[in-house]
Amino acid sequence: ARLRDLTRPSRARGCAVPATHRLRRSCRRCCCGRRRRPGPARRLRTPRKQRLAGTAIAMLASAVRRAATSCANNRAATARGLRSKHYLLQYDYVENALEKRAPHRPAHLKHAKEAFERGELRMGGAYSDLSGATVLFECDDQSTVERFATADPYVTSGLVSSYRIKEWTVVDLASV
Repeated sequence: ARLRDLTRPSRARGCAVPATHRLRRSCRRCCCGRRRRPGPARRLRTPRKQRLAGTAIAMLASAVRRAATSCANNRAATARGLRSKHYLLQYDYVENALEKRAPHRPAHLKHAKEAFERGELRMGGAYSDLSGATVLFECDDQSTVERFATADPYVTSGLVSSYRIKEWTVVDLASV
């Protein structure tokens, strides 16, 4: 009878460990490390920061998967001789660009987001001194970058005094 008492399930449902087994409340695990299942009246709630962190981790994992797929596709395309090229679009801003760009910024970001969703724009941003910006594209030809630049609200509104497009040779360190 005594042996049966020691091996009966403890408070943690489904955990067949000695009756002296206790739960650690801080991490919702038993002292042996097994996960504790909540009872029907007890619902586990995740704090808001943990939910947001989980969302951020999921978004990061998704971005990593997309990048890995992109790298694999680029390597396969390179093997077939169909590699897309990288281009840098470099903007030179006019004086007082910070004040002048505010009304055009939402349209500019929408324009950039559309190019990103088409898979042409990879990343971009302004220089810290706000003298200009650089945008990285991955596409088949320079005309795609030219179309983006001529339709960009920053360029059409006169915020950009000049722009340059340069082909950029990228070393794939994974294949070296």
